[in-house]
Amino acid sequence: MKGKVYPHIKSTLIKETKKPLGLNILEIGAGGCQYKEIFKNHKYTSTDIKESPNYINDIDVFCDAHDLSNYFKTQKFDLVFIVASLYLMNSPIRVCKEVNKILKKDGVFLVFDYPPHIQKDLMKRHFKNNIYINIPCWSYDQLRIILSGTGFCLIKNKSVISQRVRFHLNYDRFNSWLIIKSKKK
Repeated sequence: MKGKVYPHIKSTLIKETKKPLGLNILEIGAGGCQYKEIFKNHKYTSTDIKESPNYINDIDVFCDAHDLSNYFKTQKFDLVFIVASLYLMNSPIRVCKEVNKILKKDGVFLVFDYPPHIQKDLMKRHFKNNIYINIPCWSYDQLRIILSGTGFCLIKNKSVISQRVRFHLNYDRFNSWLIIKSKKK
């Protein structure tokens, strides 16, 4: 297990998986599977796009999130989550549609991602060949539109979504996260 564990993400995942036990959970873009330890009483599956020497022993399924339904043809999940990876996808809308296909009825999709004011820092992180790569960062309304257009309804839950102020965390070098909880329609 490698990578940083963000306390508020961890506490949100713990709240979401308290009951019932034995949930089928999928993490997209899991990297070092930082949150795997939370799911000891559940069936946890980690995915990532490519085999990395750093994560080769951590990832359960190497696959493209744009084609999840091809990798999980018969398997359905109670909870799918993605941490700081949706902005890296070529087609976030297609990924959300794929998540919808593999979720059980009333399944939950949690998106933890960076808000727009972080975009410049992310672009610096992804600076290549003297060119800044344009990194999309979502506002709450943009993510709401993407999710509602791909078969999800947002769940208004004060522990996950606050009205106008998103969780500002001091633990993270980027200082804040956009956290969206949605449910398959």
